[in-house]
Amino acid sequence: MPHPTQPDIQYFPDYEKYKSRTQRRQATEDLPTTLPVGFPTELKSSLVWHGKDINNSTDWIFHLNEAQLDEINTALKSFQSLNLPLGHINQATFPLPNLKTHLRSLSKDLHTGRGFFILRGLNVDRYTREENIIIYCGVSAYVANLRGRQQDPHFTNGKSLVISHIKDLTRTKDAADVGAPSNTADKQVFHTDGGDIISLICLNPSVQGGESYIASSWLIYNILARERPDLIHTLSGDWPFD
Repeated sequence: MPHPTQPDIQYFPDYEKYKSRTQRRQATEDLPTTLPVGFPTELKSSLVWHGKDINNSTDWIFHLNEAQLDEINTALKSFQSLNLPLGHINQATFPLPNLKTHLRSLSKDLHTGRGFFILRGLNVDRYTREENIIIYCGVSAYVANLRGRQQDPHFTNGKSLVISHIKDLTRTKDAADVGAPSNTADKQVFHTDGGDIISLICLNPSVQGGESYIASSWLIYNILARERPDLIHTLSGDWPFD
């Protein structure tokens, strides 16, 4: 019996290799043709969407107006006056009495509706880096009231990351020492971040590139359930994690 080896799959997908691998597996392996017990043949929800449908609408974009920006600025000054560590940013310490209603509505759409939205209009050039972080966390507290923590070997004594800065570090460090592609100017593949909700704030748009793409995981499930139920078996099985 041959010793298991690493499959010919790189970080950046090769479409031709993918098609070849699919054809080979379907021709030589006894793959399941039905879904695992209990798995639906199709998911039906507003979470099922296609990019072309999203491109034809703008109801997923919320533009902040001047009054709302003034309210955010007031909340920033209020938090700063408390002299608290940044970990204490929440709805009570970052009060947004009027904008709160809109943010809670966006939160509902995030959790039970389409699953994403874009908030536009924050004037990041007006503030320092720390002030932008306070605003980012303060506004986010009305969308999801708990912040996740990320394990990082550079932190000890129970400390962990809450916010990660996505920027190109290869100008000051050797690319081989950087590690994550999110800290280079290289492209990233489609991926699922760990966490119930992932949010991003853009402080400095790139001169070129830098576009973000998202996809409906529920639509992806429907496609796999219809065309490759064997992969649903793979994804739903036990995954050893190193």
